[in-house]
Amino acid sequence: MLILIQKNGENIHNVLITVNLLTPRKNNYSMGFYLSNQKGEVRFYREDMLNQINSDMASYPMDYDSALDEIMDIEVIIEGKEAIETRLDRLIKYYPIIAENLREKAKCSMNINWKVNFRIVKKIQDKVIIDLGGHVTDIVKAM
Repeated sequence: MLILIQKNGENIHNVLITVNLLTPRKNNYSMGFYLSNQKGEVRFYREDMLNQINSDMASYPMDYDSALDEIMDIEVIIEGKEAIETRLDRLIKYYPIIAENLREKAKCSMNINWKVNFRIVKKIQDKVIIDLGGHVTDIVKAM
């Protein structure tokens, strides 16, 4: 799957996103944190989704129940500085490795300069374009 991050049609890099697979039953699957590359792209594959689903179902069988074929939508979350800091505070005590992963990616992301929080739900497909348009006004053009 390719997620393309844009502003007014121009690709932007170093945007930190969280991707969740939305399930019809029980909890959603979190694919984790990704940074858009120099082309504004975030890529992950069916195998990545299957690995996450299998891991979550094996570790927490009472919390997860949906197979990949049942999942129709993804949620992409783009958070600003305050939301990232709040998420880090929640993660650090119980999930220190995940928190450190987020902290490292946040340091080099454009998000730490933003106040905006942005959520969008899209159908799972080969290519998803997310255009931040007027939602973020302080994006510098990708070099």
